[in-house]
Amino acid sequence: MISALLEAAAAVVVLTALGGTRWVRRTFLVVGVDGISMEPTFEAGERVLVRRLRPTALRRGDVVILRHPSVSREVAHVQIDGLQGTRLLIKRVVALPGDPAPLDKAPILTGDRSPRVPAGMVVVFGDNDGNSMDSRHLGYIPADCLVGVVLRKLNANPATRR
Repeated sequence: MISALLEAAAAVVVLTALGGTRWVRRTFLVVGVDGISMEPTFEAGERVLVRRLRPTALRRGDVVILRHPSVSREVAHVQIDGLQGTRLLIKRVVALPGDPAPLDKAPILTGDRSPRVPAGMVVVFGDNDGNSMDSRHLGYIPADCLVGVVLRKLNANPATRR
C-alpha cells in the first residue's frame, strides 16, 4: 500500500513539474470505489486514477467514471475525494454511438426502435453482472455524463486483499 502511494505521489510530482498544479487538477482525479458492481476488477476501498476525457475519446472496453444520469436513484457509486455526495458510477463501456445495441444482455434498450446505439449515448455494464446498476437497468447513458477514463489503481484496501 505504501509503495502504491509513493508511486502516485511521484507521478503527481512529475506531472506538476511538467505543467503546474492547475493542469494536473483539471486533467486528473483520484476516485475512491464504493460498491461491488465492478468486482473483481475493482473492489470497495480501492482508489483509481482517472483522466478527464471528452466522450469522443472513448473506446469499447474503457473503464469510465460517469455522473449518474438520474441522481434520485439509489445505486452503487464512487465519490471524488473532497466532494462528498457527488453521485458517480464506475462502469465498463460496451457500446458506443453507432455500435449494435447489446439487446440480448440489456432488454431495456429495446424501447428504442433502432438496433444501434443512438448518437450521444453509450452503453455501460459493471463487471459484476448480478450486482450492477448499469445500462441493463438504466438504458442508454448520455455520453455527456462522462467524467473520465480510469488509468490505473492507486492502492488496494488491505481488508479486501486475498
